[in-house]
Amino acid sequence: MKKNKKIILGIIIIVVAVVGVGVLISALSAPESIEFNGETWYVGDAISTSNHTEGSQGMIITQINKDDNSFISESPDGKYKMKWDTTTGLGKWLIIEGEINPYA
Repeated sequence: MKKNKKIILGIIIIVVAVVGVGVLISALSAPESIEFNGETWYVGDAISTSNHTEGSQGMIITQINKDDNSFISESPDGKYKMKWDTTTGLGKWLIIEGEINPYA
């Protein structure tokens, strides 16, 4: 009877370990994303909004920072760079027309 309990306990431990490793692998391999304006955004996404009138249209998300709930987007030509705060929905220009914004 003790031998059967040890076998069952061993099987349970193995199953839990395999499931845990699977969850860890899927979490590490998932692309980094962030929620912003009710949508999920990933590194490499081009920013577009429903009204298509904002100056940030077509900028590419280059970095995501989960620590302060922000992301960085950059224009394809590199002349514009903006840091977005996903909590407030506001952005701050870091680079404008190729020049570093001294107030950022």
